[in-house]
Amino acid sequence: LIRRHPSCRIFLFGGGEKEKKVLDEWAARYLNCFNASAALHGLEEELILMSHLNVMVSMDSANMHLASLTATPVVSVWGGHPPLRRFHGLGAKSAICRTKQP
Repeated sequence: LIRRHPSCRIFLFGGGEKEKKVLDEWAARYLNCFNASAALHGLEEELILMSHLNVMVSMDSANMHLASLTATPVVSVWGGHPPLRRFHGLGAKSAICRTKQP
């Protein structure tokens, strides 16, 4: 992604001890990749950052819903689930759901 879009910045969010270690390793390894959760001080600052993102890539997690609350467009990547269950973040104005059957 960064090779194709060198001005791109990737902010990583996660709070568990195992996640923090992995995010720190990724931030050290990849150019323009930052562990936002380590640099910011709490949920309020994370929400402020999310509100300035062009897009948030997330799985079905709290971060998907938090980004939706800040009116940030979200691409949510899921594993298998019934195609009729088209979940999206709370407050999201619209959702485009695509499913790929195995």
